[in-house]
Amino acid sequence: MTNFIAERNQIYCDLKELYPNWVFMSVVGSHNYGTATDKSDIDVKMVVMPTFKEFYYNKFNRTSKGGPDTPVDYTCHPLHEYIRHSFKGNMNFWEVFFSNNLTINDYYPDLRELLPDIRDAIRENFVPNFNANLGMAIQKHNSFLKMWDLYNSQVGTDHFELWLDRLLKEAQHSIRILEFLSAYANGRFTIKSLCSGDYLQIRSWKNIDPSRKTEYCCTFQRLLDEVRGYEDWFKHNFDGVDKTVFDNINIEIYNIIKRSM
Repeated sequence: MTNFIAERNQIYCDLKELYPNWVFMSVVGSHNYGTATDKSDIDVKMVVMPTFKEFYYNKFNRTSKGGPDTPVDYTCHPLHEYIRHSFKGNMNFWEVFFSNNLTINDYYPDLRELLPDIRDAIRENFVPNFNANLGMAIQKHNSFLKMWDLYNSQVGTDHFELWLDRLLKEAQHSIRILEFLSAYANGRFTIKSLCSGDYLQIRSWKNIDPSRKTEYCCTFQRLLDEVRGYEDWFKHNFDGVDKTVFDNINIEIYNIIKRSM
């Protein structure tokens, strides 16, 4: 853990120097959930202040750097776009706001003060969140099934471990999303609750033989049925969201951007 904190802090220092207009950043992925292995890279999402031209024309470059063979993988987004995607229900964006690895630039104290409101707005937006995450889980599951034949064709080749890793990630992601929805419905929502027994079990697999494929598919179906059973609960509790909550936060974000220009 100590080594990770030292590595994280060094990565943050490097990114701050590379992007002086940074607003906030956080480690995401396996290191954020506490499920990283020795082979796991460190994934970072960072948000920068857009220039006036980028904001006015709504055009900007989303920087991304990293890959399977690199120790650090980061993506860079403009502030207003990042907030908008977070409110649309994409857990890959809004998990940052709940992370213990989140760091905010001291130059933007208004954003630090706004953080509790952003978290509340994300929680309240759970009907779109439910639908978006359920769709994402099914998409990952279908991708796993499609990749299965490709994986089997690579057994015994030099690319076998790479295909196994890709296949496991599809399975892990689908289970992680469903476990998250179940945890939220049962009032157990924290970043670490996104990874329970089923996720960790899949992560420990060194191969996927036909029995493992069947085991995974049964686990997925069980969790899917469980989550679908919560659908009415989600809609009953979160369908009446006051849209002014999002409008007010977007106005605050606009003012923060305006003051920085």
